[in-house]
Formats: sequence, structure tokens, C-alpha cells
Amino acid sequence: MSDVLRLLAAEISKDVGSPYRDYDAIDLALRSGKSPVIFQKPYDMGRHLPLAESVAQQAVSTMRQWIETPESLQNIILVGGGAFLFKKAVKAAFPKHRIHEVKEPMFANVRGFQLAGQNYAASAIAPGRDRGAGEIA
Repeated sequence: MSDVLRLLAAEISKDVGSPYRDYDAIDLALRSGKSPVIFQKPYDMGRHLPLAESVAQQAVSTMRQWIETPESLQNIILVGGGAFLFKKAVKAAFPKHRIHEVKEPMFANVRGFQLAGQNYAASAIAPGRDRGAGEIA
């Protein structure tokens, strides 16, 4: 997704005639469909969407080359802030698979880290666990 944002920022910079690097505004515009405001005017991102989709397709195509036995894949799960953009490319690359999408994919990684931390904390303070040297009781 960072490649998409950088590429779109470069295209917008060319279009408006000055450097534009508000990646958050571009990301929000892609996810919401609302135009970012640049120099006090709504900027139409529509003409850049095919470019963004081609970057996503190229990334998925490159990833697909590394998967020697796609028939053995059991789960394909879209997560991350760019899930909406990569969905079409992933479905095209894996037409015989069901693509799973999580609720609020932008927060999937942080939720995973939270669960891992909670599980670790629960196991670290479990009763009867021997504490090694240097561990704080």
C-alpha cells in the first residue's frame, strides 16, 4: 500500500505543480471515495484509480509467482489498510479460492499483536510457573 500512496502522491505532485506528500489524505480518499482537498479545492482522484489498481495487481502477481502449489492453500485472508484495494487482484490471482475478509481490516494487525500480548501475559503470570533468574516476581 505504501507503494500505491507514494506513486499517487507523485502523480498528484505532477498534476498540481508542487510536491504533495499527504499520504494520509490519499489513503482516506481511496478508502472513503471522498476527494482530498488540495489548495482549497477538492481533487478528483478518479483518474488515478487505474494506476493504484495496477500497482496492487502487480504486487499480487509477484507474490503469486512464489506460491508453487496454490491448490494447497487453505485460507486467504485480506487484512490491513489496503485490503479494499487488493481484493480484486487477489480474487483474480486465486479464482478457485474463497477470500476471507475481516471486519475492520485496517486494525487486524494491531488486534493480533494485542491478543498475542494478552496470551503471553496470561502465561507469564500463570500459577505454578517457575520463574527463571532475573525475572521479576
